[in-house]
Amino acid sequence: MNKDKLFGSVVIQRGWVSATDVLLALNVQVKLKRVFGRKLCLGEILYIRGLVNEQQLKTAVRSLTNPGAEEADAGNETSSTVALLGEVLIELGYATHLEVLASLDIQASEVKQGKKKRLIGAILFERESITQAQLKHAIEVSKRWNQPPS
Repeated sequence: MNKDKLFGSVVIQRGWVSATDVLLALNVQVKLKRVFGRKLCLGEILYIRGLVNEQQLKTAVRSLTNPGAEEADAGNETSSTVALLGEVLIELGYATHLEVLASLDIQASEVKQGKKKRLIGAILFERESITQAQLKHAIEVSKRWNQPPS
């Protein structure tokens, strides 16, 4: 799984950056790799551009490296679970990166306005980016991916 996509999802969900900011940073990342042959981390690019501060960067990285360390809001999914569903939808070809990031942006926007946090799958379904069957299948795949190895 691509850590940069996960990192982007975390910082969007926390309301620190918009989906547009992440998309622009991902484009910069691709261009820098072509020019210098080395890929900068998404967090580095957002930090250099002044879109996240040092504390936000550390918090986001910590939440990715130790997802169990932070408690989810009561009744809501954790950032890593929501990001994983987005990743599964992209991996299965049901949604594009842009659609998932736009949904994360909508989710963060609504939360900032004091509205109840809606799940990414519900937002994508409402926007007709995915079907109910695709959502159901992606959730099943996501559950399998989240199961600890036996």
